[in-house]
Amino acid sequence: MDSTHPVAGLRAALDLVLAEIAQLAGPDGADYFSEAVAGAALFGEAIAVQHLRNKLVAYLFVKGFPDQPQVGFKPRMRRDIAVLVDCLEGALLRRFEPPDPPPPRSPADDRGARILLLLDHLPARNRIFSHTRQVCTYAAALALDPGVEAVQVLVTQETAPENPFHAITEVGPEHERGWRAELEEVASGPAPKVQFQTIGRVGPVRPYRDSIARSLAFEPDVVFAFQGIFRSRMIPLLLRPRAAMIAVQMNQINPEPAFADLVLAHGHSGDFSQKRTPAKWRNHAVPLIPFPKESSVDPGELGPASALRIVTVLTLGRLEKGLMRDDAAGLKFVISFLEDRPEAVWLLVAIEDPEAFAKVIAPRVPAGVAERIRLLPVVPDLRAIYEHCHIYVHLPPLEGGNMGIAMAVAEGVPVLARQGTDGANTLLPSQAYADAPQAAKSLRRLAASPELRSRRLSRQREKIERDHSMAAASTALHGFLKDALTRFRAGRALDSHSGA
Repeated sequence: MDSTHPVAGLRAALDLVLAEIAQLAGPDGADYFSEAVAGAALFGEAIAVQHLRNKLVAYLFVKGFPDQPQVGFKPRMRRDIAVLVDCLEGALLRRFEPPDPPPPRSPADDRGARILLLLDHLPARNRIFSHTRQVCTYAAALALDPGVEAVQVLVTQETAPENPFHAITEVGPEHERGWRAELEEVASGPAPKVQFQTIGRVGPVRPYRDSIARSLAFEPDVVFAFQGIFRSRMIPLLLRPRAAMIAVQMNQINPEPAFADLVLAHGHSGDFSQKRTPAKWRNHAVPLIPFPKESSVDPGELGPASALRIVTVLTLGRLEKGLMRDDAAGLKFVISFLEDRPEAVWLLVAIEDPEAFAKVIAPRVPAGVAERIRLLPVVPDLRAIYEHCHIYVHLPPLEGGNMGIAMAVAEGVPVLARQGTDGANTLLPSQAYADAPQAAKSLRRLAASPELRSRRLSRQREKIERDHSMAAASTALHGFLKDALTRFRAGRALDSHSGA
């Protein structure tokens, strides 16, 4: 199908895409999608189009939506499915496009700035997923700015129930109370400027119209659009003519969205020249308030007694696969160190299925090393484990890691992480390693010198307290607000001039 194919209406988009699916997926796939759309259509064509769009996105990004069944697709469907999604999104955009935006506010207008934090979904409050705490920290830091009048966290739930990471498919009052409690914990008190908004289900999806209506009623000046698995795909495109748009990476690999006035990089980089629009990118210290320590662990549960216990935290099985990339390069790194340091123990924490993973790695682990690799399941309080560790190592193949690193430093454990990753955001550039050989060298130096570990920990604590605290985040975000508004208003002025 031609990606420029004009589709004026929702019904035309539905018919065109379903006809194309019949060609791509065969009878089984066509029946599956037709039945799903027929059910959604009971609530109106807009809901049916949105539902089909979500289903197609789930199949397009199979790694992000692992629980979706695969139904008889021909091999080329994956290559063409993005065109189908674009077709449906184009029809939805035309359907829901709001009226022309109001004129810019006058400088004499004394109303404070209104900030919209836009997410597809927000996990329930817990200590396993740090995403909710991170979003609440952004909200609390923005609310500290005296120039900010209100902050709204809009959870659109566009893709529910197809979203990953245990996203709440039915948000109730208890979830909003949990988010509020998280917000007040990181803010150290009430945060009345911040409000949470969620959308009720209509048939199989949360409808765009309600999210759009709430967004327009709020009249945001700036939208923080969170990326990665949390991104809202369409609503930022609708809001872009009305507000400055700041895209917030939730992982350093998230691409630059076209709608953004600014992109806040999640990993730290000294060079954005390879990005699509380098002038939009900004390094920023991710706001981080570590989870408090709430429990204790018997060190006997952490393997053999050791004066050198290394710890690496994974992410619910998603990142443990990184240990097996490139012929298990991450695992080789662990084994090599343990062979050189027979007194050392290595804890790999948050393994989804420790027994199953132990069988996978058993053929690769030599005698004398296996008993010093401890595979631990997901735990609710990482700091209780960090208390008994000496070095935290974020291995070269892994992603993520900001909160785990911040908690390790808070618990007195110095950290190693790779340059350019999320984890490096919390470290001084000189403390991040470039590659596996440099990581191995740094680890050996730290293992050999308690004094060096103490000096590194002291500098890491200073860095986190200076750059990632609530006050530091508020100051930095204030600068980004001004930057984004300046770029947005200049663009609007240019657009108005060119249309004269």
